[in-house]
Amino acid sequence: MEKLYDFYELACKRAPISRESWDIFAAKLDFHDVKKADFLVRPGSEKRVIFIVMEGVARNYCLDEKGREYTKTFRGPGGVIGPYAEILEGVPSRYFIQAVTDLKCLSFQYSFYEKMMEDFPDWQVFARKMAEENFMEKEQREFMLLQLPASERLKLFKERFGELADQIPQYQIASYLGITPESFNRLLKKENA
Repeated sequence: MEKLYDFYELACKRAPISRESWDIFAAKLDFHDVKKADFLVRPGSEKRVIFIVMEGVARNYCLDEKGREYTKTFRGPGGVIGPYAEILEGVPSRYFIQAVTDLKCLSFQYSFYEKMMEDFPDWQVFARKMAEENFMEKEQREFMLLQLPASERLKLFKERFGELADQIPQYQIASYLGITPESFNRLLKKENA
């Protein structure tokens, strides 16, 4: 429960949430202990569930027709992850959401989140702030992939993920950076030279 209170504090930094509405929300959260490499969501899933990472790292990725992985994002403690676009579109998930490390997380039904937004104005503000953060992250990621050399992408990755970067396998970091594992190894050798 202490971790849940920590997340409440994080949420309030994004937008003030009353303790009353938080307690209603928290009562509907489900706890999950997920082992490394297990999946929270797979392509084709119609789960309308959002996850809050309490401990560990999760990632969102897809496979191309040749089986190559493309990591869309990573989420560490305090991060929120789920098939959000697919929920809004009303279609099955197109992505995998997987535990990169052992993971402790909470989940909630998106329909309940919608009800919270309808019933409590503070949740409307929170949802808008979350949407703005996600938009900015997506814009920054697109800029990074389209405009920056791999060395700069790696630098930004390390700045953004800090200590979490050490918990993420190198091939997953490479897929996030949009380069092959071989190119990633060469980049690390250059960086350490």
